[in-house]
Amino acid sequence: DSVISDRLKLTQYCRAQFSQIFSLYSDPDNTVMNSLETNQGEVIASVTDADGCRHTLRPVHDTGVIGEVQQFFKDRSLYIADGHHRYTTALAYRESIRAEKGKLAKDDPANHIMMYICPMEDPGLSVLSTHRLVDYPGRLLVADLLSRIEPFVDVEEVKGGTREVIVAEVLSRMDELEQSNSPGASTFGVYHAGEDRCFLVTLKNNAAEQLGSKPGELKELDVVILSELLIEKALELDHDRIEQENLVRYYPDPDEAMDVAVKEEALDEKMTPILFLMNPTRVKQVQAVADQNLIMPHKSTYFYPKIMTGLLFNQLVEGEKIARLD
Repeated sequence: DSVISDRLKLTQYCRAQFSQIFSLYSDPDNTVMNSLETNQGEVIASVTDADGCRHTLRPVHDTGVIGEVQQFFKDRSLYIADGHHRYTTALAYRESIRAEKGKLAKDDPANHIMMYICPMEDPGLSVLSTHRLVDYPGRLLVADLLSRIEPFVDVEEVKGGTREVIVAEVLSRMDELEQSNSPGASTFGVYHAGEDRCFLVTLKNNAAEQLGSKPGELKELDVVILSELLIEKALELDHDRIEQENLVRYYPDPDEAMDVAVKEEALDEKMTPILFLMNPTRVKQVQAVADQNLIMPHKSTYFYPKIMTGLLFNQLVEGEKIARLD
């Protein structure tokens, strides 16, 4: 994997980690954050990013408080929300240091990685949607598209406004249905740029059974249902072809995705852009998948706000010992 290889070379050369892994943990009583915020020091750095989010660093020096936080996490699980490549790179770096030095002490810096950890219950934590723009090879009329997907979903066309208004209405309806539906009921938006038409689609009862022997935690994920039922089965685009021909792109902003689809439709007569609008994956779904030692599908979560790269470095200093709670 070139992404891992490039990150590993950077870490080996600089002997430092440049960005944190973004991880989640469960803390309904907000024990950790209450303790840290009560004992935090003065601001040592603060910066506003391009989205207007302010990132602030405050140190905690109280060793008693730090020990309490360490004790809290001793037997708890952390769930990687963003940074799987960074984590894999850290493992590869540790193996490279082992190859140089032999057995590593537990407190060696190579056995550790910098993390940003956030409680799942934090009201400031947002999980945004990642919409899929599919470049279907060839021309596909709306009538043909609907005939392909209707074995799996119920379809309702949404009309009455500009494309921006209609897409916004579909997203609002999707959110309402997501809040009211029981687990396993999935909704999507489908925008066909060629005919400028948009649809609200809802998974048919028992359609998820066509996912076969997949674990139940994965069958409940919208991204799995979309990928395997609507894209692979209905549109007959398998994973290998999608990867080789780069037929699917991912957009957090639905308006940007829609603009790209409209422009592509006008410029390329050999393909049909189809935009699938997604609800965000729920944090509890991420936890359920991880608890079963399963892996979330590609681009299934988009946690916001993002942690800035470069605001904090972790130098991997030779001979340094990391304070541990063993």
